[in-house]
Amino acid sequence: MEYDRHEPILSVITFDPFYIKPVRFEEYQDGELIKQGETNICITMEKENVNYTYKGYVIKIQLLNNNIPTEIDSSFEFDICYRMGSRLLMLICPEDNDANEFKMAFGVTRRSKNYSKNEPWAGSIFTKNGRVAKVSFSLNNPQRLIEFYN
Repeated sequence: MEYDRHEPILSVITFDPFYIKPVRFEEYQDGELIKQGETNICITMEKENVNYTYKGYVIKIQLLNNNIPTEIDSSFEFDICYRMGSRLLMLICPEDNDANEFKMAFGVTRRSKNYSKNEPWAGSIFTKNGRVAKVSFSLNNPQRLIEFYN
């Protein structure tokens, strides 16, 4: 599937609150499809003002009616969102995480972050003809990718 291309410049963006209702999901581990199925999840995204990030806000993600809670948390957040090629990339770049390769490219977004087992460290929004077509979340321990399709 060909997704929309966004400005090639890495620029911080904000957006109005929105939701999507994907119809199916796929979960990958080490590049292999390990689980797939239908879903009734409603993914909501909205900006929330906070005092623990350097920018003063987070992008709050809620997975309502989460039918895969053992794979991904129902509530989590990201600190920034960048336009990057075919996606809008959401990240947290904590100062205390030496392994975060995005820190050099995007800068530090908060002092520290302790992730829960099923909390994503990155998310991507893919659009087609201006509409959200796919949302994906990257997780660690083990490294996994969960994709939700509209």
